[in-house]
Amino acid sequence: MEYWKGLTGDRVDDAPFQEVDERFLQVSGEEFAAAVKLILLDGEARSGAHAVVTALAAEQAMDAMVVRSGSRGRYVV
Repeated sequence: MEYWKGLTGDRVDDAPFQEVDERFLQVSGEEFAAAVKLILLDGEARSGAHAVVTALAAEQAMDAMVVRSGSRGRYVV
């Protein structure tokens, strides 16, 4: 996780999906558990590689909520 924080700085927040799933009703619990998610400020949810590429490509200040997926503690930034 520290590696990803080094790449994204404070542009991206992360949290376990169990802590934020009620905030993002557009994403089901099953979807959260299946893959990492990037929730953009407009509510758009990106998943898996699309979420990671979007977060890493953001050179300008981009505030977003990134959600860890699954019980194994996979992370996304």
